[in-house]
Formats: sequence, C-alpha cells, structure tokens
Amino acid sequence: MTTLRRISIIVPCRNEETHIDGAVSSILAGLGELPAEVLVCDGASTDGTAGRIRAMAAQDARVRLVENPARDTPHGMNAGLAVATGDPIFIVSAHASYPSGYFQRLSEALERLGAACVGGVLRTEVKTETTVARSIRAVLGDFFGVGNAHYRTGTSKERKVDTVAFGCYPRWAFERFGTYNERLVRNQDIELNKRILAGGGTIWLVPEIEAVYYARPHLGAFLANQFQNGRWNLLTIALTGSRASISLRHLVPAAFVLVILLSSVLGAWHPFLGLPALATLTAYLSIAAWRALRLRKEGARPGITMVVFFLLHVTYGLGSLVGILEAPFYRRRQAI
Repeated sequence: MTTLRRISIIVPCRNEETHIDGAVSSILAGLGELPAEVLVCDGASTDGTAGRIRAMAAQDARVRLVENPARDTPHGMNAGLAVATGDPIFIVSAHASYPSGYFQRLSEALERLGAACVGGVLRTEVKTETTVARSIRAVLGDFFGVGNAHYRTGTSKERKVDTVAFGCYPRWAFERFGTYNERLVRNQDIELNKRILAGGGTIWLVPEIEAVYYARPHLGAFLANQFQNGRWNLLTIALTGSRASISLRHLVPAAFVLVILLSSVLGAWHPFLGLPALATLTAYLSIAAWRALRLRKEGARPGITMVVFFLLHVTYGLGSLVGILEAPFYRRRQAI
C-alpha cells in the first residue's frame, strides 16, 4: 500500500477575484485523500481576492492565506516556499483548473522518474466563447503559435523537456538549485528550470496528466500579455547575464519582426533590399493559412485565426525589441 505524503500547493495571485474560487475549488476537489496544504499567496490585491481566500480558509483548514506585500509573482512563490511544510511542492496558477488525481499522479511520477521537476500538458480553454476567443485558444495550442513548447502542444510519450507549466518539485530541488529570482517579474519559472538543467537536474513532461489553463479571451488583454512576455524575455537575459535563461523559441518572433522592419526600411532606399521582407511575409502567411485551415476543427475561423497568429507574433516580437532597448537601463536601475 502506497503511503500518502503531505504535499504543498502554492498559488501566487493578485487581483484574481473572478478566478480564485474556481482554481482553489478544483484543487481541493482533486486532492481526494491526499494530505495537503494549499498556500494562496496574495500580492496585496486591491479587489476582493484576499477576502475570498479568507472565506475559503474558514471553510477548509487545508487552505491558508499567505501575505505577499511585494505584490509580484516571484515574491509570492518564495513566500509560499518559506512556509511550505510538504514534500513535494507544486507551483500552480489561479488561472487554471486541475482534474481529480492531478496532484497524486504527478507526485508518483516525480518519485518514479527521480526528477527535479515534472509537469503535465496544459490544455488552453477560454471562459468566454466568442469567435476571437476560439482562435486565441487554438493558436495557443498549435506549434506554429507557441513553437516547441511541448507542455502546450502535447507529446505522445514521457520526455525530458526544458520547462513545464505548474511544476511539481521535490523539496531538495529548491535546496540544491535555489528559489525563484525575485528580480524577474516574468519568466521566473523558466529561469529556475534552466538553472535546474544547468545543475544536472532533469525535468519531465508526463503527457497523460493534464491541467486546464484559461487564456485571456479578449484580443486587447491577450496581446498586452504577449507584449509583456516578449519584453521580459530580453530583460530576463539582461538580469541573469545568460542567454541560456530562456529558449531559442522565445527569440524567433523578435527575429521575424526585425527582418520585416529592416528590410522594409531599406527597401524604400532600394527595391532589392525589400525582398527579404516580401519573402518572409509570403512564407509566414502561407504557413499561417495552412495552420489556420487545420484549426477549423476546433471551431476557429481561418481568417480570424490568421490575424491572431500574426498579431501574436508581431506583438511578442515588438515586446522583445523594446526589451532589448530597455535592458541596459533596467539592469542599471536594478543594481542601484
């Protein structure tokens, strides 16, 4: 008979009044008989998030509110780690739901594989079913949209990867490789996983275990988030001093946008110099059209899906270029 070990589940959040009940409820429902503590680390929310957490804690002793006065995500994660008593430790999101058995199955996989981190596949959903939202959902689950992020696109078998979403870590991983870099407003989980790999640890994706992530269904909020993701890729490199802190796929949109911009500007001086932009756009739109047609089965309209692909990559790439320009000043400001 397998002994059920107590686990810790850390949920960093800020201003998540509309999501926190659903996320915590799904965690509690999926635990079964697994002993656990659910540490919800609130970043000084200005809405009713903290009140909702207190209400849930009053109803279930497994839930605990952890204050995060620094507000941002890495401080929240580390605040949870500082008080966590379980082993293994899960880092999860308030924008997601977790099926029955999710935590126990990942705990068992972690022990079986002897890994420093394991995770499951992330299935993207939207809570508001609109034409644009369906395209956003489809794009975030397609390799043309997110590259070789296997935790999003899926895989046919267990495999070693460079990062996972909502990881399950043995306590010794944080003792050996360190906690989250509090200078990184974003990418702190990716950067930690890169440190794990550099230190000889392994990260495994277990495809038959799946969580649901709720993407931003409105185009404006979705693109604003992608701009910040792109921006923080370059800031992550600047603040860690290592290109290895992120993956090559994170830099591709910046290269795409840079080729288009430079070639278009030079093409105004001589038409021949504009050919790279034309060739790149032709190839891009051809692939986008092919993938958009394939995604019709998910209820996404091809024309809108092509637009979402393009806006995603351009916005992400522009964010990265802004990050390049901002990095020297940001690094200097952080050093003061």
